Formats: sequence, structure tokens, C-alpha cells
Amino acid sequence: RIDFFRKHVFPNHLASFGGYGSGDLEFDTPTGITIWERFGQVFIAEREGARYFWIGTDLRNWNLTETGRGFEASFTLTEPATVLAQVTNPGGDVVYWPFNGRPSGADVTISWDGTDFGGRAVPGGEYYLSVTIRPTYSSRNYFEKVLEEGLTLEEAPADTSRGRGGSSGSGG
Repeated sequence: RIDFFRKHVFPNHLASFGGYGSGDLEFDTPTGITIWERFGQVFIAEREGARYFWIGTDLRNWNLTETGRGFEASFTLTEPATVLAQVTNPGGDVVYWPFNGRPSGADVTISWDGTDFGGRAVPGGEYYLSVTIRPTYSSRNYFEKVLEEGLTLEEAPADTSRGRGGSSGSGG
């Protein structure tokens, strides 16, 4: 059995905004919009001038489920992004990277089976799944979103299938 607990969830970054008006995040008679997606930039012309915005990315539809002694997490990206998912122990040491790179689409699924980089079962206890997303545009140096979820794993059952007391090695 695995128990999930939330350690930190950073506030949602901007995914949409704007409306008619003259205050912050409002547009007074917008007359044109230009989106330069290659660089992640948006220019909006209005009565008093123009505004310039960076395009970031967000993580939506977060779902984390238990899968035996591990988990499967799924989410949707609002824009292309690089994703770094890592599992750490309470000391902050990375025990596994379920994902590190650019997903091929907006819907992302990552999983972890409760093992370390060498395929050995990690000891029971608290672990943290941290998912960091950054836009692929020029704004990647300015925007980042981090979602961190806590996991409590039970001790792994004794491995008798290898005949070596669960030690790592080739074959089995």
C-alpha cells in the first residue's frame, strides 16, 4: 500500500487572462494581436499603445494513482515544455528519474515502480515526486512550475525469486 500526501503545490501560473477594461490584465479596446510562437511572445495592440507578454506553460488535469509499490502520474501540458520528474528521499537525494526531456504531446504519463536507478527496491518510508515544467520558448529562463507530491511506501517484500536475497546483479 502507498499513501500520498501533498508537501507543496506552487500556485498555478497564468494559462489565460484578459478582459475588457483599463486595469491590470485588462485591455482597453484591443485592436490587434501578434503571436510569435517560435520565441513564446505575444504582442497586443490597443488604444493607448501595445503590450508585450511571454508565453509560459502550465500543468493541468493532474492525476496520481497507486500502482503496486509505485505510482502512475498523468497530466496535460498547456504548451510545449521540458519535463523533469524525479523521486527523492527525505534527505533530498534523487533515487530515480521517471522522466527527463520533452514529451511528444500534451498528455504526459510517468510511472515509478519503487526501485532505484539500479532496479533495486528502495526501503519503505517517505519519498517525494517532483515534477518541474519549463516552456521550450525563450521564456524558459523566466518561467518554471513545480508540483511536489509526497509518497509513503511500505517496506518491499523479501525477494526470494533470485535466490540471492534480493541482491542486484545480472541474470536471475
